[in-house]
Amino acid sequence: TLDPMATGLLIVCVGKATKVVDRYQGMVKGYSGVFRLGEATSTWDADSPVIQRESWEHIKDEDIRKAAASFMGEIWQVPPMFSAIKVGGEKMYDKARRGETVELSPRRISIYKFDIERSLEDRQNLIFRVTCSKGT
Repeated sequence: TLDPMATGLLIVCVGKATKVVDRYQGMVKGYSGVFRLGEATSTWDADSPVIQRESWEHIKDEDIRKAAASFMGEIWQVPPMFSAIKVGGEKMYDKARRGETVELSPRRISIYKFDIERSLEDRQNLIFRVTCSKGT
């Protein structure tokens, strides 16, 4: 499944092709997007208003490189409440929108590549590209 704000390719298998669906589901994934320094939202994305602002001007390029490097390799990740993961047959983001919370267990995921660019003109927005395992 894709999260509501996501765009991209969703492979749908029908008929005899459903026998090979596992081959596609386990493939390496690639994502790109924008991080905005100093702002937080309740959904962890741009789908909701900013609920917290912090100073970000002190963050150096080296700090960003170190932070990105800390995610490389196999790591444990707790999925956010606003995700397409199903619990009890229902997507987490539907539960979260109703104000429900569910304690999710960390999942082992892999980050193979994590590139971040910071422009000289707009220092607050970081463009990222990540290559990762299923479920990230």
